[in-house]
Amino acid sequence: MITTPNIILVLAYVIVAKNCNLSRTLLSFNSLESTVTEAWKSIKWYDLECWSIVCGLILWGIISLHFPGRKYHGPPTPNGYRPEYWNSGFKFYVISMLIAIPVLWNYSVLHLYYKIPNLIAILIAFGVIFCVILYLKGLVFPDPGICDITKNLIFDYYWGVELYPHLGPFVSLKILINSRFGLFLWQLLALTAWKANYELYIASYNRGHINWPLTTTTLLISIYLAKFYYSEDSYLHTIDASHDRFGYYLAWGCIAFVPAFYSLNSLYLVKHSPIDHFGFVSSLIVLSLGLLCVYLTYCTDRQKMLARQTNGKCNIWGKPATVIRATYTDNYGIQKRTVLLVSGFWSVGRHMNYTFELLFAVVLCLPSLVYSPIPYLRLIFVSILLIHRTYRDDEKCSQKYGTQWDEYCKLVPYKMIPGLF
Repeated sequence: MITTPNIILVLAYVIVAKNCNLSRTLLSFNSLESTVTEAWKSIKWYDLECWSIVCGLILWGIISLHFPGRKYHGPPTPNGYRPEYWNSGFKFYVISMLIAIPVLWNYSVLHLYYKIPNLIAILIAFGVIFCVILYLKGLVFPDPGICDITKNLIFDYYWGVELYPHLGPFVSLKILINSRFGLFLWQLLALTAWKANYELYIASYNRGHINWPLTTTTLLISIYLAKFYYSEDSYLHTIDASHDRFGYYLAWGCIAFVPAFYSLNSLYLVKHSPIDHFGFVSSLIVLSLGLLCVYLTYCTDRQKMLARQTNGKCNIWGKPATVIRATYTDNYGIQKRTVLLVSGFWSVGRHMNYTFELLFAVVLCLPSLVYSPIPYLRLIFVSILLIHRTYRDDEKCSQKYGTQWDEYCKLVPYKMIPGLF
């Protein structure tokens, strides 16, 4: 809660305000402490434009959660509660992009690019305040489902007390903050970075010299997020949505860390694109690889969803699905049934969806080449996150399914990379 806010602010400050790579900036100061101090001193807390972006996107997200859509349920909690949702994510994404792209194209955003460190500082503060309110809500007005309160205030604030906090019947705070705010703000920052580059080098663009590294990165992010919103219902079955409580760890992470840290590639490429070594052909190759990773991730998630929706009575890769019919006991002692898929990608590795996510993170670094470590910081973070998550998933499933999970692990011995891990 102390280190991470400083990291994301300093990284943005180094890229945008100092216009140089990370190592050279740190070496130019007496110490890391002075770098952090200078970054925070540069912040203008009463910047109405930045606050308007944050509040406007929150309001738009709340409105979007009232869009009509197909009703569906999240995974049941051990006490039998199943949250209700409406499938409106892709509708939100399309409408938002139809609004954002013309606005960004017709108005200058270069000043917004230089305000990004300021925006990130405001996100940091807003996230802390939001998490305090979230904690107090859980204490006073908990929603149905799981609500765990310990005697450790710091732990409850950090980890959260509610699993499925809502505001009324339509507004899931997890969907609002993660999907409709944090991830779409990442999209907006990527578009802003591209437009800022265009405004800086418009003469070059007018001569037909397109910045292919930044354009490719922006398209990859847009494709990735379009897939996420198209299959937003799959997110409700991830460990974030169905297991982790909603506190500082998730809420602040989605409000501040995700849009700030995930945007580093785009921010860096505004003034440091290797345009002489990454052209149209390179762009086509990288875009094709990115599309393939996104498609494989989508197919992997859909195979599991299909098997569960049909109780294993479906075809995977043209053959009847092979499943293990597992049982587990909920908090009321009632025995429930489900299926563990042992076909398709789920016969290759227990977490192949993470494999393709990690490969996409690699592809997203390629347009930056190897001139700075900054574009690779997200890859390092995602690698640690996903590998750690495989162990968390395995532990959770082992406790839930017992010997049936052991049987599945014997049939599918590898987590992410067959023959290796």
